[in-house]
Amino acid sequence: MKKLLSVIIMFLLVISPLAVNVSATDLSAEIQPAVNQRIEYFKDGSYAIINYSEENLALNLVLPAAVQTKTGYKNYSFYNSDDELQWVVTVGGVFTYNGSSATCTESTVSSTVYKSNWKVKSAVASKSGATAIGDFVVKRYTLLVPVQTVNVHLTLTCSPTGTLS
Repeated sequence: MKKLLSVIIMFLLVISPLAVNVSATDLSAEIQPAVNQRIEYFKDGSYAIINYSEENLALNLVLPAAVQTKTGYKNYSFYNSDDELQWVVTVGGVFTYNGSSATCTESTVSSTVYKSNWKVKSAVASKSGATAIGDFVVKRYTLLVPVQTVNVHLTLTCSPTGTLS
């Protein structure tokens, strides 16, 4: 009986590496630099830089369709007319995709204010299909009176092949 059990265990040890094809690079997260950036200008000389970054975590198993996960972030960085960073709002999304479809499984929002006369009045995260959505209302105050309002609608979408936009 012990000999039969030993043979079965040896057989499983020999074929188990063949059943699943996962390499160390497939399991590691890769952070890629921003590849998409645009600038939005305002009449008063202020501007915003919108860009995104992403992380990949792919689990390539020997299955009919490989399930892959990608996490991405889109930032909206607001500068005054003197090129001073005022605040940044961010939408984040976790996506799964397999080459034929993609789904947003989680959407998050965050913000950082660098100048005390600005306040983030609301930040709402939502998701729809393969899109993470962040809606923000940011206000600038002078002597406790709101003098400027910036409404930001950020979307981060994943294609079926894992491309973020």
